[in-house]
Amino acid sequence: MQDFGNIKTMFNNILIDGIVKKDDKGRKLFKKYFKTIKESEILTTQFLVYNNIETKVDKDFNSAALYVSENMKLLRKYKISDIVRENKRLVSLLDKTEITKSEPNKLYESLSYLIFTPSKPSNVDKISGEIKNVIEYINKNEPIQIQESINLPNSLITTLMVQKYNERYDHLDAQDKEVLRALINSNSAYRIDFYNKTVNECLTLVNGLLEETNEDSKDKLLKVKEKLLEEKSIKEDQFLEKITKLIDLKNNLIN
Repeated sequence: MQDFGNIKTMFNNILIDGIVKKDDKGRKLFKKYFKTIKESEILTTQFLVYNNIETKVDKDFNSAALYVSENMKLLRKYKISDIVRENKRLVSLLDKTEITKSEPNKLYESLSYLIFTPSKPSNVDKISGEIKNVIEYINKNEPIQIQESINLPNSLITTLMVQKYNERYDHLDAQDKEVLRALINSNSAYRIDFYNKTVNECLTLVNGLLEETNEDSKDKLLKVKEKLLEEKSIKEDQFLEKITKLIDLKNNLIN
């Protein structure tokens, strides 16, 4: 599989399912996917190109045509074989049961053709047609509307992910909505702020329990408090792992 659009859709679905079903495996897999993209210049560029075009809204044909051209230039500096190799790195993270065939997506099909088809006289008509398809998508595109007032940013969300999120939204509790928002949000400051907020909530719960617990339990709670104070500072790539543990701790403290 070389179609990055389908690959991205599979991992987006895995993330949503992981949140909805409270499945750590799905969330950890998405973390590996995101880490792999960040470590690869090719994958990062491809991700941003897809995101640029999927979220672009422009009713002017010529302006949209220029936008498509400039985005495609970003990928033409790489060999097709190298892009295929990097996409295979993402697919290799999945097992056979997680590799699913997505519904046909005209935009993804056009982008894939433009990325993986060499420019030569025999391909000019087909290439021109696929470029036109992408331009028409941008011309007809509308700003993504997200149900409920969760204020998810558009920057890292594909249309398909938003649709799937909207379908599943009612099944999430308030805590999971916050985690999902932080996972998808492209603003690292928000993720850190959400993490610190959760640490402080845990500290408040621990302090409350310390006031009413017996001596036998107090020592364990003090160790938990000490650990929380040590964990107040995290690196960006630690967010998913740390926040998952924090949420579990918070739920245990409440219960």
